[in-house]
Amino acid sequence: MFKSAVIKLTLWYVVLALSLSLSFSGILFYFAHNEIKEGLDRQYNELTINEKDTVRSPRIISANLKESTQHLTADFMLLNVVVVIGASFFGYILAKRTLKPIEEAHDALNRFSMEASHELKTPLTSIRAATETVLITNDTVNYQKTLQDNLEDINKLDRLTSYLLQVAQNGYDAPHSLNESMNIKTLIMESIKSHQTLIKKHNLKIIKDLQPLQIEANYFSLNQLVNIILDNAIKYNQKNGTIIIATKTEKAKLLIRIEDSGIGINKSDLKNIYNLFYRSKHSSQLNGFGVGLYLAHQIVARHKGKIDIKSKVNKGTVVQVWLPLKPKK
Repeated sequence: MFKSAVIKLTLWYVVLALSLSLSFSGILFYFAHNEIKEGLDRQYNELTINEKDTVRSPRIISANLKESTQHLTADFMLLNVVVVIGASFFGYILAKRTLKPIEEAHDALNRFSMEASHELKTPLTSIRAATETVLITNDTVNYQKTLQDNLEDINKLDRLTSYLLQVAQNGYDAPHSLNESMNIKTLIMESIKSHQTLIKKHNLKIIKDLQPLQIEANYFSLNQLVNIILDNAIKYNQKNGTIIIATKTEKAKLLIRIEDSGIGINKSDLKNIYNLFYRSKHSSQLNGFGVGLYLAHQIVARHKGKIDIKSKVNKGTVVQVWLPLKPKK
């Protein structure tokens, strides 16, 4: 969209530059033509005064005027060609610079919409799954517990909505605080708890090896990162499968490792998994929008970290994330 807009704006710059150039060329041509004609007339008049000089006839002067006019026209045409080429080159650069803030704002709005949609989806899915389970089983004993769990998810949605409103007011690309201290074990345990209904629904076994490490980061972003990876590990896992979650320090960095026994990712798809809206054919039968890993990659990059995904079809996927224990200055 913006590429075509740049081209259109460039064309407008070229048309404007050419219009100005042709206008000035016309004016200059008019005055130059008159100056040449008057000069040739003076020359003819001076020659007729002196009888010894060969007097040029008006026909010769007319031929000289025509020749000079042709040269003048060619020069102005060449000038306008140069103007068109120069206006095209510099107009394209100027158009890109002019539209860049608009493009960045558009991209920021898209990222904000995707982040909001993805974050709203997780608790809503949890509420729906828990409610459907109780209604199907008609388990009156668990009604109260289900309502309590749903209330917790609703409270999370309320906090999330407040955050999104704050982001909307301050701008998506406003600086995020990376100095919030948190315990990674506590954060991951909260994420597991929020996915508990889905974990039970798929009858998954969670193996935890979590060290209570302190890290300084943006709490919401880090919570979102863990939720995205855990959500994928649940969604793309096999029935009665396993998820292994571990944390440790490695070379002065926090390593978060989440491994599942799911359907895996084709080798040919691994290079594209961080692309926006990309979904492999292997997972096309499952619900998803190809947004989660894109957001995860953005969050890791924002924290100056690294993410690596290894996978084998029908064997499972291993996601490893390295994050600085303290934000880099």
